[in-house]
Amino acid sequence: MPQICEIPSLPNHQLQITSYELFSSSKLFEKENLVKSAKICHHLGLPEVSQLIKREKNHTTYDLLLVHDVSTSSCFTAIGYLLNIPVVNIVTTKLNPRLDEFVGNPSNLALPASNCWDSNGLTLWSRLQNFRRNLAEINFHSKKVNPEENIVKSYFGYDFPSFAVLEKTISLILTNSHYTFNGIVPKVPAVVEIGGIHIVNDTSPMSQDLKTLLDNSKDGFIYFSLGSMTLIESFPDDLLQKFLNVFRKIPSITIIMRVQKPELMPDNLPHNIYMQPWLPQQKIIQHKNIKGFVTHGGAHGVQEAVYHAVPMICIPLYYEQDTNCEIVDKKNIGLRLDLQDSQLAFDHAFKEISSNAVFKEQIHKLSAQYRDRPRSPSEEAVYWIEYIIRHGPKALRSPIIDLPWWQKETLDIYALFLVLFGTIVILTTLMLRFLFTLLIRMEKPFEWSFERSQKKIK
Repeated sequence: MPQICEIPSLPNHQLQITSYELFSSSKLFEKENLVKSAKICHHLGLPEVSQLIKREKNHTTYDLLLVHDVSTSSCFTAIGYLLNIPVVNIVTTKLNPRLDEFVGNPSNLALPASNCWDSNGLTLWSRLQNFRRNLAEINFHSKKVNPEENIVKSYFGYDFPSFAVLEKTISLILTNSHYTFNGIVPKVPAVVEIGGIHIVNDTSPMSQDLKTLLDNSKDGFIYFSLGSMTLIESFPDDLLQKFLNVFRKIPSITIIMRVQKPELMPDNLPHNIYMQPWLPQQKIIQHKNIKGFVTHGGAHGVQEAVYHAVPMICIPLYYEQDTNCEIVDKKNIGLRLDLQDSQLAFDHAFKEISSNAVFKEQIHKLSAQYRDRPRSPSEEAVYWIEYIIRHGPKALRSPIIDLPWWQKETLDIYALFLVLFGTIVILTTLMLRFLFTLLIRMEKPFEWSFERSQKKIK
């Protein structure tokens, strides 16, 4: 059987957020996302992919295809269809509402995407907002279907099955989530949560200067990283100054910052900042002196913070980060901070994270739940992938996948009940009218005979 090293290395078209202007504009970000997704689909036309498909069609040696579901794109599912092998999707975020359709997963658009709400419960207004947000997310991903479907057909022929057909061939979805953080939702067996699969207990040595700095931070340190796709140095000066002003107010706490281009940062930085283009994030988060983690709310960083019980200041920038930061705030394991918030809000967030023990207590409780699993995420993934190989692509297939949408929503049953109810109402109405008419007819002869008897008496 071919080894994984035989799979060709393809060009990287990762979405890069190179400026504040791009992610601060939802329309620009959406447009860039659509362009990048289309470029990824064009990988199907690369010689390496064509040769792989041609070779495998002649003599299939692979048992299963693992596909990274890039923003719910079904482009590479086409390879599994061509080779007639099971397809397993890997989702690096929570399960998108549109993906529910792929495996027949039950969904409720009135529930929040975070499945996390306050003590007031779900009011009509909040459910309406959740409905709107979920529909917007489905609509965003649906915009890519036709262009990407056309790309697939341009390489494999215009009689090639549509995405609606390809999506139904997916045997399993591995989603980067866990119910302790993302919330409890109903799901079919074909959806398996493997949140935290990337987390390792990294015991390898870090650079001596960084180790010395962290060990000597007796009042603690705050780790600051907005991910690999965001250049904080591209932020407007007034926004950067909000952060720098806070750092000056907590001089005894070291700020460890990941800055890809430190030379673009302003002059006269506070003395307690340590900047590097790359930092060993998991090693830093594991350190005993860490006070908090400033994050953009990316799934991986948040999961690492939960696993290692580190309170967060969560600053959402785009995509699922808004949901993740909402959960962080409502679970009281950190604070949500928006870029447009005031300087006072910035000061308050950093003060609370560095001094309020409540956040540490809450995240310790959540961390214990998050770690408490019968199998590790990697063992879970391996088991279910091998399960599909052992028992076939339809082993976890829900029968609801093959139903038309009105049957999935039981509209035909509601219609039947409506017809039955209407029939009963109509029959009851007709019966009552008949009885009423009959009673009137019975009363008329009685009235006539009564009148005649009265006349005779007279």
